Amino acid sequence: MNKFKNVLMMAAFILPVLFISTSCSDDDDDDNGWSDAEIEAIKAECVSEEQGNQEQCDCFYDKVTSEFSKSQFENEDFSEEDGLTILEFAIDCDIDIFNFE
Repeated sequence: MNKFKNVLMMAAFILPVLFISTSCSDDDDDDNGWSDAEIEAIKAECVSEEQGNQEQCDCFYDKVTSEFSKSQFENEDFSEEDGLTILEFAIDCDIDIFNFE
């Protein structure tokens, strides 16, 4: 149950940040629908909100945007397994999931 709570906390942070980023202009979308500008905006938001340093945020969002499509985030189309994958990405990149507000 504790893992599920952590997944919900992570989703509560990630979804708003990614929704904000979808308003960026579309330039050179990758295979998952993310533009370079959107990915950079997400990373900058992560650093400015002190969720991690530049290296941690780059690591985390590179993994998230390569694994999940932009449309999954726009439509909130996630399974519990997807949430656990996102949690694993945060742990792998040393993102402090308990620092999310």
